[in-house]
Amino acid sequence: KYTDATVAYKKALEKNSSYKKATYNLGNSLYQEKNYKEAIPQYNITVENAKDAFEKAEGYHNIGNAMLQEKNYKGAVDAFKNALRNNPNDDETRYNLAVAQKLLEDEENKNKDKNKDKGKDKDKDKDKRQRQEQRQRQRQKRGRR
Repeated sequence: KYTDATVAYKKALEKNSSYKKATYNLGNSLYQEKNYKEAIPQYNITVENAKDAFEKAEGYHNIGNAMLQEKNYKGAVDAFKNALRNNPNDDETRYNLAVAQKLLEDEENKNKDKNKDKGKDKDKDKDKRQRQEQRQRQRQKRGRR
């Protein structure tokens, strides 16, 4: 019942906006509802208000997971790196970082391939235009005779 939990955490935060645990849990319930865009700011608040490195690491880890779900691989990589800076022994974060880096690399390679294909298409279009212009000039020459 994540929807109910989301409502309850929002009400708790209306009464006491400095209730840090509610902010973190609101982020978690929003994440479970697949509402990643709204979950990320809650995790950011958690990071900003964290009392220790472990709490920061948890917040960054969850930001990374939410960004992965949104296919923001660059943001996810950055978040996981921040999590590891605060908790270098977190193997789950290390694994998620590797996954995010691989997805980012795949995305960049796909974009490079698309750009190469666009360049080839432009070359083909240019060649086609040049052939059409050449044929048109030849027709014009024939018409003058």
